[in-house]
Amino acid sequence: MTAAGRASACARDAGRVVLLAALLALAAGSARAQGSDEISVLVFPMRSHWLSAPLADAVTAAVVEALTGTGYPARLASPDVPGVQRAIAEGWVDARELGGNGAARSALAVAMGAKASLAGEVVEEGGRASLRARLAGAISRKEVILGVEAPTAEGREQAARELAQGLARAITPAVWAQAGADDEGRRLGASQRAAAGRQALEEGRARDALIEFDAAVAGDPDRPEYLLGDAEAYAAAGDYAGALRRMRRVVSLRPDDASALVRMGDLGLTAGEPDDAEGAFLKAQALDPADLQAMEGLARTARAKGDEAAAVARYGQLIEALRGRGLRLEEPLRLAGILARQPDDSIRLAGLAADAMARQVARAYMRAGEVSDGVRVLLDYHALEGRPAYTIDEYLSVAAGMDEESERIARRMQAISLASDTGRAGGEEKEMEAEALHTRSDRLATLAERMTPPALLEAAHRYRVLAYNLLNESNFEALLYFRTRDRDRQRRADVLREHCRRARATAQDLQAALLETESGQ
Repeated sequence: MTAAGRASACARDAGRVVLLAALLALAAGSARAQGSDEISVLVFPMRSHWLSAPLADAVTAAVVEALTGTGYPARLASPDVPGVQRAIAEGWVDARELGGNGAARSALAVAMGAKASLAGEVVEEGGRASLRARLAGAISRKEVILGVEAPTAEGREQAARELAQGLARAITPAVWAQAGADDEGRRLGASQRAAAGRQALEEGRARDALIEFDAAVAGDPDRPEYLLGDAEAYAAAGDYAGALRRMRRVVSLRPDDASALVRMGDLGLTAGEPDDAEGAFLKAQALDPADLQAMEGLARTARAKGDEAAAVARYGQLIEALRGRGLRLEEPLRLAGILARQPDDSIRLAGLAADAMARQVARAYMRAGEVSDGVRVLLDYHALEGRPAYTIDEYLSVAAGMDEESERIARRMQAISLASDTGRAGGEEKEMEAEALHTRSDRLATLAERMTPPALLEAAHRYRVLAYNLLNESNFEALLYFRTRDRDRQRRADVLREHCRRARATAQDLQAALLETESGQ
């Protein structure tokens, strides 16, 4: 599958996860609307041979009634229930699985607020009917197998009632606990479901993580770590409003947890709720005035609210704090303005190691069109770190800026050479600008040589290094032309400049081909 195909599939999956969350909420809402806040058992349609379908239907209805009458309020999980019907229509649960798929039963039982699910098979044979039922804790997923029999001599309706009553008597408190449907079982099950949710998050399975953490929260609703996991699962699924709701609950349980407040602020910004974000960041800063993430969060919030002056001031405070911790930055006020005008919320500085901060600052400069400053920051960083390795994303963002810079330098040097030939500029001014352009190209080539590209793009990077060195040689020849007026210098400059462009185009083509090959594997 191509990168575009994978991105499209991921987008569809994220959309389906969000939809699942909505469907589960709808199912729970439907149950509450019909007075079933205390559902104990969600009963799934009993299975049978098609000849015994009338008996199975009668048993299903009788079981719901019998369980409710003995203190286990029951509800039928049929396609007629709005939440279940929607889930089936959207493909989350197959109607054919309602009686047999444990994962489907657990997800719907949790959504409906039930403590357990019940499914079974009905068999008629030799004048008797038997019911083999599986009682499973909605959170724990532990199953207990129960079997009852009844004669069919007096008709299927009577047999159905007897089977249902026998099953209701069989579900004793001990059996209920054995299925993990009691309080202790739900708490233990919640711990297991949360662990499964964390693993799913680590593996990038947002849909599974969402189901597992929803179950964990249902089993133990006052555990902040489960709510945190649930919030991260909703965020991974793209439902930032849902994630924010869960973070509000976390903060209500941990009002003095600055990290939770910062995370709530992050989610507030992503969910498009800057006022909520600002309140969370301010509370985090009140707990710890030196909290850099809260400080940066307030700057990001001001930018999101369109208050550029406040954003510049906030970013200025952050940069000063970071400089106090060793970050080497020139013109901090100028950088604050660049950060305050960023087009999105993807650049962070607080909480990063020095190398990551340097790359983020360089990225901010480059995105603002200040590629020379971005190159300068990276060169300063490389002078300390040697030849650091770049990830593919880091490399692509830096390389794009460097390619643009190389073309700007080439065009400007070509323009002042033409101006020199036509006598439209003073010789001293031309020479000074040519020297500055040569310095820029020299720094660009030096930066490329000091980069360790990702292994996949190493071949493309070699062409890029060649291109920048050819540009630097071209600019050196142009500078000598301004000083000597030797036409051969100018001709060499033109030829080298053209070869620079060809090498750069080869790097870009090779890069695109390598990435396409990688995405298709």
